[in-house]
Amino acid sequence: MKPYTHFTPEERVCLEVMRKKGIKISEIAKSLKRDRSSVYREIKRNQSQTGEYTAVNAIYLYKSRRKRSVRRARIKPDSNIYRFIRKRLKKYWSPELISEKWNKKTLITE
Repeated sequence: MKPYTHFTPEERVCLEVMRKKGIKISEIAKSLKRDRSSVYREIKRNQSQTGEYTAVNAIYLYKSRRKRSVRRARIKPDSNIYRFIRKRLKKYWSPELISEKWNKKTLITE
């Protein structure tokens, strides 16, 4: 089984055109070399409130979801721990050693 790949803008345009022509989902899936369930999922996920699938809307929704899915940093760049880690990484310390030293440092200062 091949790994999952996102629908490309070209595939979305082809999907829209084929849907408007009334081609069956199974035939669309074969021509796009996708699983039938992937095509159904793409249509359901990216259709408008009226139930119409347009490539432009699908691409917009896809991009907005991707922007929201970015993982946020746990350590803020202006914090003490960030500066501590950066300084030790520049000295080629291992993450384990940095963690150990940070934990000892915080125990001493508390």
